[in-house]
Amino acid sequence: MPPKLSDIVKSNEAHLAALSSPPVAVIVGGTSGIGQGMAEVLAKHRKGDVHLIIIGRNEEAALKILAGLPKPDDQSPCKHEFVKCDATLMKNVHATAQDILGKHEKINYLVLCTGFLATQRIETEEGNEASLCVHYYSRWKFIDELLPALQKAKDAGEEAKVLTVLSAGYGGKSIPTDNLGWKTFPSLASRAQFMTTYNDLMISVRQLVLHGRLSRVEN
Repeated sequence: MPPKLSDIVKSNEAHLAALSSPPVAVIVGGTSGIGQGMAEVLAKHRKGDVHLIIIGRNEEAALKILAGLPKPDDQSPCKHEFVKCDATLMKNVHATAQDILGKHEKINYLVLCTGFLATQRIETEEGNEASLCVHYYSRWKFIDELLPALQKAKDAGEEAKVLTVLSAGYGGKSIPTDNLGWKTFPSLASRAQFMTTYNDLMISVRQLVLHGRLSRVEN
């Protein structure tokens, strides 16, 4: 019998409150929806004592969210900040990741929940399809570039977790091997299936790399 939601909430609250040091949480797509909810829950259960980095495009929404969060006390080194990033461009993802690494040696939580609804193919200046960038390429790149900081947290005996929110396990059984970059734009139903499958495969490959069963995969 599955646990009750109330029991899950209590368990998560107790776990986050018991952490010995303030965690560093990077939430990509944190200006609305699930990302916003994650930021608010982390700040609530830690009573503001969390290094919180919200990444997105909507600065106005982000600042409103940050203003409503519990604040760390005056003696806490924690900061709550917004980093603007258009995840349709990999150069932006790279610059954002490097900026974060320059400020934080360790990262405990990386949450990826960006969303983008396109009704037609939109090609970026880098030659990629925009919605595929947001739902797949940028997620891969954020994980790949921030992995050293996650690994340092793990090596220090701290939590180090990555959560990518995109219908995990609900992808199709195949991918368009003759159209991986979506030069021909798939239908809405096909896009939903393909993006989920791409993400499922991405996480599976990263796990194989981390467990030493594959060599490091280059972008």
